[in-house]
Amino acid sequence: MSFPERIKAHFELLTPSQQHLANYILSHSEQVAFMTARQLAATAGMSDAAVIRFAKALGYEGYPHMRKALRVGLIERAGASGIRSQQLTPSTDDELRQSLFDDASALLGETAKLNDCATVARMATLINQARQVWVTAHGTTYPLGCYLARMLQHVSGKGELFVLGAGDLADRLRHISSDDVLIGIGYERYLPYTLDIMEQARLQGARVLALTDRVTSPLAALAVETLYVARSSSPLGWWSQTSTMMVIDWLIAQAISSDEDNVKRWLERSDNNLKALGLWKTASGTSRQRRGGSSSPPKK
Repeated sequence: MSFPERIKAHFELLTPSQQHLANYILSHSEQVAFMTARQLAATAGMSDAAVIRFAKALGYEGYPHMRKALRVGLIERAGASGIRSQQLTPSTDDELRQSLFDDASALLGETAKLNDCATVARMATLINQARQVWVTAHGTTYPLGCYLARMLQHVSGKGELFVLGAGDLADRLRHISSDDVLIGIGYERYLPYTLDIMEQARLQGARVLALTDRVTSPLAALAVETLYVARSSSPLGWWSQTSTMMVIDWLIAQAISSDEDNVKRWLERSDNNLKALGLWKTASGTSRQRRGGSSSPPKK
C-alpha cells in the first residue's frame, strides 16, 4: 500500500498524537520524504521514539522504510526533478561522502533481505543452460544492462545487450528462441521499450527474468523469476544503482560457481586470444609482441 492508503487503513487505531502526525505528513510529504526521524520529531514537536513508533504502527519496519515509501510517491508524482528540488546538498564534502556510503550500506542490507539464494540459483541455472542470454535495459538502467551483458559474455560467451539501437528491433527479435533467456532491468516509471521487448521474447518462448523494484512491477509480471532491488534517492537527488549492481554481481557469481569448468575453459580461450593479439600488458606496463614479432604498429 502507498503511504496515504496505510494512513487510511490505520487511522482509527492511531493515538491522537499519531493522528496529528499523520495529518502533518500528508500535508508536507515532499519535505518529510527527506527528513531524518530526528528532524521530523523536532518539526512536529515529538520525540524521536514517537516518530519511530508511528512508522511501525503503520506497518513499516521502521522510519527509513516509511520515508522510502514517501520518496516513491514523490517520483511517481513529480519525477526526478521533483526529488532534486526537495533535497538539500550536504553542507560539507565529508557529510556528502558519509551520506552516500550510509545510503549504499542501507540499500545493500535491504536488498539482501528481499531475495533468497534459491531464486538466484534457479536464475543462474537458466542462464547456464541457455543458448544465448539477452539483456534489455533503457534509460538510467542502460549502463547496468551493458555491464550485465558484458560480464556474461566475458565468462560464458553468451551475453548480448538488446536495446532499441538503430531501429532494427523487429529484425533482431527474430534471433530470440525458446532456447534463450532474456533479462529485463527496470524500475518505477517502467519504460515501455523494456516491457515490449520482454513481452515479445516471452511470446517467442524465451525464459524471461527480471531485476526490478517491487512485486507489483510490470517486469515481475512478465518474468518467470525475479530479483528485487531496494532503491532510494541519493543525497543529490538521483536514484542510487548500488543495490542493482550488487544483485548483478551476485547473479554472475552464482552462474560462475554453478558452471566452473566451462567458465574456466572460456576464460582460458579469452586469455589466449588476448596474448595472440598482443593486447595483454605485462607487469612492467609494456605490451607483449604483436603477431609478426613486432610490438610496433605496421608501416603504411
